[in-house]
Amino acid sequence: MKREYSKEEMEQILRGEAKIPKRVDEKMQDAYRQIRQNAQQQDQENMQESGQEKTSRKKRQGRVRGWKVVLAAATLSLGASFVVVAANKFLQANLVEKDETVQYEIQVNKEQEAHQITAEPTYIPDGYVYSEDGPYGGKWHNEATGGTITVITYNAAQLDEMSRLGNDEELLKYKKDSHLDQLEISGMKTDVFVDDNFYVDSEKTIKNIYLFNEEYGYGVRVWSESDLPAEELVKVAEGMEIRVLDETVPYTTDEEIEVIKKEQERLEDQAAGSDVSIPSQAVHGVGEEVQNPYYEQVKDHEDDIRYTVQSVEVKDQISTEGYPAENFVNYDEISVWMNEDGSLKPHERYTSDAGSEKTVSTVDSKYVVVRMQARNAGDTQSEWNASGGVSLAPTLTELTRQEDGTYRIPNVDYHSANEGYSLQYGGYQNGNFAQYFDAIWNTEGTQRMKAGLYRPMAPGETLDYTLIYVVDEDRIDDMVLWFYEGFSGYNGWNGDEYAYTEYVSIGDAIK
Repeated sequence: MKREYSKEEMEQILRGEAKIPKRVDEKMQDAYRQIRQNAQQQDQENMQESGQEKTSRKKRQGRVRGWKVVLAAATLSLGASFVVVAANKFLQANLVEKDETVQYEIQVNKEQEAHQITAEPTYIPDGYVYSEDGPYGGKWHNEATGGTITVITYNAAQLDEMSRLGNDEELLKYKKDSHLDQLEISGMKTDVFVDDNFYVDSEKTIKNIYLFNEEYGYGVRVWSESDLPAEELVKVAEGMEIRVLDETVPYTTDEEIEVIKKEQERLEDQAAGSDVSIPSQAVHGVGEEVQNPYYEQVKDHEDDIRYTVQSVEVKDQISTEGYPAENFVNYDEISVWMNEDGSLKPHERYTSDAGSEKTVSTVDSKYVVVRMQARNAGDTQSEWNASGGVSLAPTLTELTRQEDGTYRIPNVDYHSANEGYSLQYGGYQNGNFAQYFDAIWNTEGTQRMKAGLYRPMAPGETLDYTLIYVVDEDRIDDMVLWFYEGFSGYNGWNGDEYAYTEYVSIGDAIK
């Protein structure tokens, strides 16, 4: 079946929804006049609606069946005058195959100015509500299903920086069989990806739709983690109102690229962990008081809070009689992972060493009960201490002891493979946050969730309290409590060296 397009419809398809700067629009008008003059000479049989079903695609859970391409813009034959315009592309975003993956190779013509862009969807599936802040800030979220939709824009300067840093290969890289289809929407090259969810027990799939306008030099990404069919996300992309603003964006200079690369290398070294040595004097035992090694440098605005781990106990079971439910930061969150006898249910965990593929396994967990004492050793109380409190629950993470007595940050990453599991792997270095704190001060609503482990401490005040962490049983031996973690890292207080802070060994206390 054919459809005849008028000249006006052809122009509308080519222009799509893009709102362009006046000087750019004037140049395009000349091209459109040439298109009109040659349009009658074009082979109208090329203008076919691409509505054929795709039956050769691998079927995955949540993928579409009977896939249909809605727009016929890809089949328009517009003659030599249009080819001349296309030959001077602002952007080239080519999807290429590499081994078992497909990824974008991006090139930007930096002789043209990069413009800021905005993208606003005119269609959003039923049940999805936009949120400005909170956990779903900047996203559309469906409260009933837990699905989310996000729209991300890339101007030419951002795409150029991504390409020069090599990030296009990391951020825009997918398994070959997740590439569901390629089409055109309003003249934009469009690719649809649908992949299995990160979580092994989720009914949702991860969907990505990339739209690249090679003429105006921008990209738009529609991302969704949801049970929506891919057709719904294509509708979102089709209804996108994109504006190219007069505001220009500078390209990243070569000097800036080198600075960014250097910082990336530092962060990679820090994440790798095995390259970072922690001296033995930074790792303390139970009963020793620890203090911030950088306090003298920050004493004008920080309080001298010191900590002592008084005891550590690993438990298979706990009860609300001994540990009241109201002292958990979020009892509803932990209770779903508890058996009737108070023990913890097994969960799935992803593990990956640096450079290796992640593996999933089923693991058991224990409770680690830590009795602590905190002391404000100063004679003043800072404003932030008085208003919001100081951190009283260190992150529970791990260090590996070396033969020379030093410690190393393990070169291993852990992530939950269960959608509703958030009892571990939440902090820096895969650290665990405390689930229980019997001196909770922030007790209301979201404030309890955000600041439940903080409490004001007056000068000279001493506080005894109990914390409970959840830890996978195969990680317990190397567990340490990490204090003053905000002062650790590269480019910290020791310049280019790694700035370490203080730890207390949990594994040593229970062996």
